[in-house]
Amino acid sequence: MTVTPLTAAVSGSTTLVFTYAPDSAQDLKGGEVTLTVPAGWTPPSTTPGAPGNVSASCPAGCVPGASGMTIMVTRLSLIPGQVLTITYAGATSPGVPGSYPFPASERSFPLGTLTALAQWPAVQVTCPDGAGSMRISPPMAAASGISALAFIYTAGSCGVQDGGQVTVTIPNDWPSPSATPGTAAYTSSSLFGPPALVGRTVTVTVTGSGLAPGQALTIRYASARAPAAARTDTFTFSERSSGVGTLTAIAPGTVSVTPPDGVGTMIVQPARVSAAQHAVLVFTYTAATAGLAPSGEVTLAVPHGWARPSRARGRAGYTSATPGVLSVHGRLITVTGVSLRPGRKLSIRYRAGTAPSRPQTWTFTASERTEGTAAPVALASSPAVTVTARSGPPWLVIFVAAGLAAAGGAAVAIAAVRAGRRRRGRPPPRVDAKPQPGPPGLMTVQNTGPDPTITVRIDPHPGAAVIVVERTNS
Repeated sequence: MTVTPLTAAVSGSTTLVFTYAPDSAQDLKGGEVTLTVPAGWTPPSTTPGAPGNVSASCPAGCVPGASGMTIMVTRLSLIPGQVLTITYAGATSPGVPGSYPFPASERSFPLGTLTALAQWPAVQVTCPDGAGSMRISPPMAAASGISALAFIYTAGSCGVQDGGQVTVTIPNDWPSPSATPGTAAYTSSSLFGPPALVGRTVTVTVTGSGLAPGQALTIRYASARAPAAARTDTFTFSERSSGVGTLTAIAPGTVSVTPPDGVGTMIVQPARVSAAQHAVLVFTYTAATAGLAPSGEVTLAVPHGWARPSRARGRAGYTSATPGVLSVHGRLITVTGVSLRPGRKLSIRYRAGTAPSRPQTWTFTASERTEGTAAPVALASSPAVTVTARSGPPWLVIFVAAGLAAAGGAAVAIAAVRAGRRRRGRPPPRVDAKPQPGPPGLMTVQNTGPDPTITVRIDPHPGAAVIVVERTNS
């Protein structure tokens, strides 16, 4: 006796067809054939359309029947070359995978003895293919870095039987898996021996008692160099739950390739400013060959002695950035949400107000990180600003104030004071201011020669008459 199909899915609805043929030296005259349905299957029934309904087909007419878990066909007459077909329809298979034999017996005439056949038909109940899940640890790798990835498969609620398989396919930009220990991309498994490697596909075959529901199998892919560019790579997986199953895709996994930390560069312009003078510093960050991922972040720490950075316009320390989202915490300037291709730039503009009065070199510590969970890493070289001593005559300090008059005019006041002691008996110099119509003027100061002569040139607005104020101590 044989059966088709040979397999059935766990807890699935199936129809089994059993075929019995007498041997070449045997006739059945009013004989009988029986089948015992294993526990866990639907009990057989002779009710048409009912689950487990039993029917029979034979050349000379026969009578099917069912009692408990036994199927019987009586009044059976067959000669060699003829067959009996028993259909067991709409049956639900057991919820536990395994091989389920259907014991079969036969007697050739009514008064004969039911005798077991030498070989019984069996049905392999299998877990569904494409079951379980796979995850990748860690889910990220640094661009051009050496990575060790673990592909962790967890069996589903049915487990995986002997002969089942789990596969991983490596993307093209990653090294092909290797079976040689100690080499790049060496691949191994935690259970069932070394995996089989065909091209870029790694296959682990389950043996013995298989994988119980929830049990994990780990495939390790070590010493593999990640791609050089920031990207997200997809690793595909498949699974079959038994040796007679079909490899079926399960949900793929991804690895985010992120630029290595701390490899960008940053410069500042200007790199030299005069002590106690107004300064605007522009810091320019340039992404390295791997670029900067969308979740990238660049930070800049303003040293003490300089104005605290601020988001408030018009205040000393006002800071802006492009592209990205800027935030300020204490003396730390942070730009987030930046996606830069290799060589692209990010600019931070810092209106420092008045530079420190003490000449020295000040370092603005810069760092970056590639994604939100990594720690910031300092750039190889942070930008520095050198504050130099003020140049020009040390005795000259000029204060200029400009405002609009109520009638729409502008008044400009200029005062020039010579430091040190004035000569006794000589009145202080007098400087007059003349109101001019129009917007506040533009002023340039030129030293026309050694002390004691100073000339101040005032241009109220382009095209207007020039006012020259001269002070002479002689």
